[in-house]
Amino acid sequence: MGLERDEPVLMVNHYAVPLARRDSWLRRLEIYDDYAESPYTRMAEVLTQMGLDREIVGFEKTYLSAARWEEIRGLLPTVTVGRPADSVKSLHAAGTPQRRDMGQARGLQTHVLPV
Repeated sequence: MGLERDEPVLMVNHYAVPLARRDSWLRRLEIYDDYAESPYTRMAEVLTQMGLDREIVGFEKTYLSAARWEEIRGLLPTVTVGRPADSVKSLHAAGTPQRRDMGQARGLQTHVLPV
């Protein structure tokens, strides 16, 4: 059974779950065990379950090492890597629902994109 494509997902290790539930406006958490699995393996599984494994996916290239890029390309060989800059800026601008409301009150356009 596939997961919803349009629902934003927050990938967190099991230690971060309480903070993510408390602080994030995202309701869908995908949890990985950082001592037993690679977060990139779990990410690839989630993207595949969402049907995004043959789509354009944005990654923050300056954050990932060459070794991680190799791992991701091996796990998701059919993904097209896109430019996330605009999407990431939108997510940062949107922030929490309270920040989105403040931005909209000031006339700012904010968009939260599916991850």
